[in-house]
Amino acid sequence: MTDDVSRDVTFDAFAAGLLAGRPQVLVRRVIDDLETPVSAYLKLGRDRPYACLLESVEGGAVKGRYSILTLNPDVVWRCRSNTAELSRGSAIAEGRFTADPLPALQSLRALIAASKFDLPEGLPPMAAGLFGVFGYDMVRLLEPLGAPNPDPLDLPDAVLTRPSLVAIFDSVRHEIVLVSAAYPDAGIAAQEAFDAATARLDAFETALREPLPVRAAPQQTPPPVFTSPVDEPAFGEMVARAKDYIGAGDIFQVVLAQRFSLPFGLPPLALYIHIPWCVRKCPYCDFNSHVAAAIDQPRWLSAFRAEIARLAAEVPGRVLGSIFFGGGTPSLMLPETVDAVIRAAQAGKHVMCEKPM
Repeated sequence: MTDDVSRDVTFDAFAAGLLAGRPQVLVRRVIDDLETPVSAYLKLGRDRPYACLLESVEGGAVKGRYSILTLNPDVVWRCRSNTAELSRGSAIAEGRFTADPLPALQSLRALIAASKFDLPEGLPPMAAGLFGVFGYDMVRLLEPLGAPNPDPLDLPDAVLTRPSLVAIFDSVRHEIVLVSAAYPDAGIAAQEAFDAATARLDAFETALREPLPVRAAPQQTPPPVFTSPVDEPAFGEMVARAKDYIGAGDIFQVVLAQRFSLPFGLPPLALYIHIPWCVRKCPYCDFNSHVAAAIDQPRWLSAFRAEIARLAAEVPGRVLGSIFFGGGTPSLMLPETVDAVIRAAQAGKHVMCEKPM
């Protein structure tokens, strides 16, 4: 069932707002209990540039209300160091970017100002705007940290997109809220913008009714061979230096990482392990985490082993690209528990770390 709220928005009101420099949205609410955010992403976002799925936690004591799928950006912003670049319209699919003469933070502020507006009443706050990721090196624009490490992959420090279509999965109202946006700085006529916004809503609904893409039959593959620019002695030196910094009081937390690579033709899998316990609950934290006087780690580990074995059976022959521990407070886990977790993941899949860490 579809509730086409966009019909309440007349073209005259849409055009007047756009002409006045205010971004406009058309909204459609779809009642569909057969779709999940992941299935919708596989139908509409897979292999599409800059499609983004922000998935809420499922299960546990706390269930997130919203999951967000963003599609069809009309602007992509990225930066390296203090140089910003923009791609608009058809240039996005072609991978063409134009340098912005403004410094990176000023360029970002200008894009935020051009993308910000008051949403119609009743829409979730993430219904439109900018979505993306900031890398750690963005902090170099705020404080001097010395020269950055070499980046042979030449990755941007940040990438933000402004989707023209956002699908919000509301797990409380059991509906999908479709929001199709038009922005004045796109430089197109009001009628063209209105027609395009309507067409995006129609196209999403049509694609949502299609079956999922057929998955290729699993094939047995030989264990991959990974390479890293850091050998075992060099990594040991990194650990020793980190311990010296901790002993001197210069740092209290450090993440030692290395980049593994191999030829690989399938999308990699990533394993996120959520540790839901904390010593105390931070006032800003909205994660599924709980204060516990004691943690039954053997019981948790037994459940994890069963779950990782079940998941591994569903994707035979796939490569596990990374393992990330989050929470909660992962440092509450005993070292032998962490070791057992990594061994369990290795037993089920080919992973980057050939030896337990």
